[in-house]
Amino acid sequence: MVKILKGVVRHYDWGSPTVIPHLLGLPPNGKPWAELWLGAHPTAPATVDDKPLNLLISKDPHNLLGSDITSTSKNLPFLMKVLAVEHPLSLQVHPTVEQAQEGFKREQAMGIPIDSPKRSFRDSCHKPELVCALTSFELLCGFRDVQFTLALLDTIHSKELDPMRDQLRKKLSPQGLHALVGWLLSLEKTEVAMLLNSMLRVCSEIVARNVDTSPWTTDTDKTRIPADSNTEVADTSYHWQQWIRQLTTAIKLGEHYPQDAGVIVSLLLNYIILRPGEAMFLPPGTPHCYLRGSAVEVMACSDNVVRGGLTSKHTDINTLLEVIDTTPLAIEIQQPKTTHGITTYESHATEFSLTRIELQSDFSTAIQSGPAILLCTNGRVQVNNLTLERGQAAWISFSEELINLKGLGTAFVCSKDQWG
Repeated sequence: MVKILKGVVRHYDWGSPTVIPHLLGLPPNGKPWAELWLGAHPTAPATVDDKPLNLLISKDPHNLLGSDITSTSKNLPFLMKVLAVEHPLSLQVHPTVEQAQEGFKREQAMGIPIDSPKRSFRDSCHKPELVCALTSFELLCGFRDVQFTLALLDTIHSKELDPMRDQLRKKLSPQGLHALVGWLLSLEKTEVAMLLNSMLRVCSEIVARNVDTSPWTTDTDKTRIPADSNTEVADTSYHWQQWIRQLTTAIKLGEHYPQDAGVIVSLLLNYIILRPGEAMFLPPGTPHCYLRGSAVEVMACSDNVVRGGLTSKHTDINTLLEVIDTTPLAIEIQQPKTTHGITTYESHATEFSLTRIELQSDFSTAIQSGPAILLCTNGRVQVNNLTLERGQAAWISFSEELINLKGLGTAFVCSKDQWG
């Protein structure tokens, strides 16, 4: 079975009013279009012939998924999305399998409805993610080395930050960072506002003195931590312009959330920009906040989100502190080579893989069978006898033994195993 798959649009405040409508060839309606879901999650299943994909799978799991998947699951193990970020998302983390099972069981016992806005666990699955930029994509992701973070915080000369710096100096470790995050997120709003006002005033002064806030630097642009820093970090260089961009981000977040400690926590995270075609894998427990841009995102089939701030939605600080991983994140921006038009991204999850395929008019390729979801993001792509225009997606079932692709365009394929 190779058929048109119609996704479900999710309207959240942080979404873009134009990006997803433009992709789908639809007129904007003034609403923020944040996500396009392409999958079988029961919260928002895509449809085939107007029938929800999860129900179709439940009626014929073997032919649609294959025995390799049905031996451990009765549903599609992955979910594909298009993200259109106009304003920052919440500061959030996703759970491990064990944490998801425990959290789901706990909220079920509490009698919280599955669709309640006060729910963090809507299923019992973990949620590793892989995000691949369609445009320049800005995000905060994972914690830095603690000593490096302390050195950067020392550039913000505000005495109100002294308790924060002193606490971190007492325990220069992921455990000390965890305690600091817990302390910040437990402050009263009046305390947060006082701390933020002082911090952001100094940040604004620093940014004003550094008018070049371009996000891009080269190796020759790398500079040491400024000489007036109180902390010495051996053999550590930093893109000073990138730090300025991060301070600018904190200032903007503070304008939207003037009493939210998540603004301060944002300075503890890595500031990253993905160029189009670059990708990052986010394991469970990794704190992140998407800031701006559009991307294709694939993940295990889960809707579990534990929020800690930078949002008007439900937050659960205690659970976030249980789930969050404060170990410094090794930044691995994926820039895989393209071979014969096929680019394969590295997934550290068994549930999904992501492949980008660039097709030329005189080029065709044969790909192994599904289950898979194929999204055309540019041009026109023919999948066997089905032609996809820009913004259209196809559902490819396991029973389809061979997939032939041709056309002139770009397609992203989400499947359990690698294509190509």
